[in-house]
Amino acid sequence: MSRNNFINIEPDEYNLPIYRVMRICHLFTMIGKKENVLVKPSKWDDPFENIILRGIGKVQDGVYADLDNIREAIYGQCWTEKIESDAIWRIYTQPKENGVKIKTTINKLFHSLYDVLSEPNRIVQAFIGKVKYYSHYEIIKLFEYYKKYSIFTDSTSRKIISTLLFKRDAFEHENELRLIYQKEKLDYSNDIYNYEIDPFNLIEEIEFDPRIKNEEFENYKSKLIKLGFPDKIIQKSKLYDAPPLLIIKI
Repeated sequence: MSRNNFINIEPDEYNLPIYRVMRICHLFTMIGKKENVLVKPSKWDDPFENIILRGIGKVQDGVYADLDNIREAIYGQCWTEKIESDAIWRIYTQPKENGVKIKTTINKLFHSLYDVLSEPNRIVQAFIGKVKYYSHYEIIKLFEYYKKYSIFTDSTSRKIISTLLFKRDAFEHENELRLIYQKEKLDYSNDIYNYEIDPFNLIEEIEFDPRIKNEEFENYKSKLIKLGFPDKIIQKSKLYDAPPLLIIKI
């Protein structure tokens, strides 16, 4: 591993906390199977994402080539640096009241993938990077840059992966960070990539949707404690808790 595996991230940021909001059922599947799941970027919602790799490449002799051999070998997963956000709870927990947020660090998430893949004399194309946000005009300029300079001759794949780390500034509130893996061979058969994790090492905190009923929260908390998670790392978000109001008669 080298610093090339970390994109838009400084060394003093490796241990910063990051968060992922998901459905409660997906958390229990993750823990039960001891697996983390990456998906192909083609499944991401924003049509501007992955747009470079959805294009057509032109090689030196003028021949046009589809980029399937690169695009169909890449998988990713989105996290955020934002501790809490009403928008993120609502976007990623449909139907409502069905969400849970887990916390880890940049370094732990990266090594959960990199360490599983590492073998002697093998270059592991695993990356983690912060998303950068640009205006519509700035993104068009970036496209022009990538058209002029080849990103496909970089043996480290860093330049190719960097094309998956920019987004329009309309999404800047997400403070996104992405774990990305490029397999050695393209794979049309599966849009997801599962890899083995130790959930008790990866997950540092578990926080439930602020809208969930207390009875349901206590039930899920009890199940997690029985699975082996400490009581102190499991909580319910207080985002919507109103402070007590004392009205003084004057």
